[in-house]
Amino acid sequence: MNPYLPDALLASAHHLLAFALAALLFAEWVVAGQPPDRRLVTLLARLDMSYGAVAGLLLLAGGARLLWGAKGWAYYLGSHVFWAKLACFLAIGLLSLKPTLRILRWRRRAEPPASGELQALRGWMMAQLILIPPILLCASLVARGLG
Repeated sequence: MNPYLPDALLASAHHLLAFALAALLFAEWVVAGQPPDRRLVTLLARLDMSYGAVAGLLLLAGGARLLWGAKGWAYYLGSHVFWAKLACFLAIGLLSLKPTLRILRWRRRAEPPASGELQALRGWMMAQLILIPPILLCASLVARGLG
């Protein structure tokens, strides 16, 4: 077996999960722009639950790359750009708390949210979306040993 195959598989899983996470967040943002009704809350709840699950899997895949990837743990620990990437990911996670809590509250109430509430939710989601390009830039720089 090629010694680079495990690293390539870990990298592929990590990238697929990262793009799935971005797609789910964008889907939530689009759905939150629709007229409010009970179906919308159910769909938002499903998307948000999937978003959280994929975020967890992404962390696991990233951790696996740190532990078993070709570059090794020390390569990443010494990189300021890697820590900036992680800080952006953490910021996205923190920014996702407010929308998640609101969606859960709407689901418990079993009534659709007001349009203004949905617009506020979209603002929180857009703040998360804005942090994706810096993560991609950091990932590219780290992969090339810069920073």
